Amino acid sequence: MAPNKTTELFRGSGTAEKAHTWLRNLELTWKWDAEEKEKLYRFEKGLHPGSQAEEWLEALDAKEKADWKSLMVAFENKWAKPKPTRRGQNIVIQELMANSLGHDDLGKYVKDEDGTSVLSHVAWAETTRNLLGELPGGDAEMMLKSAVRATLPVEFQHPGGGQEREDMGSVPQGRRGRPARPHY
Repeated sequence: MAPNKTTELFRGSGTAEKAHTWLRNLELTWKWDAEEKEKLYRFEKGLHPGSQAEEWLEALDAKEKADWKSLMVAFENKWAKPKPTRRGQNIVIQELMANSLGHDDLGKYVKDEDGTSVLSHVAWAETTRNLLGELPGGDAEMMLKSAVRATLPVEFQHPGGGQEREDMGSVPQGRRGRPARPHY
């Protein structure tokens, strides 16, 4: 039988974000069907001896630590979940406009955000999609469509019709089709 996973002991003197990260990591060490007694035991043993968190737990009424749900309510009262933060819309739009795909980059492999080797246009599209996802409501009204299109090479900027196919003729033959995989 494999040993149980462990997590660092919680002191309770840091930020609320660290408290909830610790709690999530602690919960990940349990079996999915862990009994309530085990959860309470592991929570108590996950606190650093003599820490603010241990003092907080000892100061709780017996009713507040009688079951897992009550303990979580008390935990949330002491360390409220952090509110998600969003970057400002103007900052995201500026970054969106700076995310451009050059003609010379077509057909090349680049590292994406995960470090995976992908074609440059795929990395550009993923970054664009992620940035649009940061905007409240995304780009539901398609107001940024022309601005995003302007970050593409000229051959791909036309808004519709059969123009894109005609412009593909201006892309050098070596840039069309599947490029060779890079050798790392």
